[in-house]
Amino acid sequence: VASDPVAVNQAEFHPLWHHKELLDYCRDHKIRLLAFGSLGSPRGASALKSHEYFRALAAAVGEDVTVPEMLLRWVLQHGAAAIFSSTHEAHMKGNLQASLEPPLPGAVMEA
Repeated sequence: VASDPVAVNQAEFHPLWHHKELLDYCRDHKIRLLAFGSLGSPRGASALKSHEYFRALAAAVGEDVTVPEMLLRWVLQHGAAAIFSSTHEAHMKGNLQASLEPPLPGAVMEA
């Protein structure tokens, strides 16, 4: 049995798979949520990137906003840390830039 309190909980977390109860529990107990699969479930890799609904949301946020950038911002605005990876320098720069952008509008956050 561990004697140290839980500091991080890793869970799949994106607009189609988020658990309000888990997020609330983590916040209440000062546990950091570490999100994986934020572009879609590992079982359906990158499914959200090509989903028309999320493409329309990203376009509504801004002309130059990509779906992965919008999804990263969505995760971060929920107070979670995100696991993102890329082998493309442009994608890495986009992920970094997305983490520095202003908050997403409420309609996007409710998606």
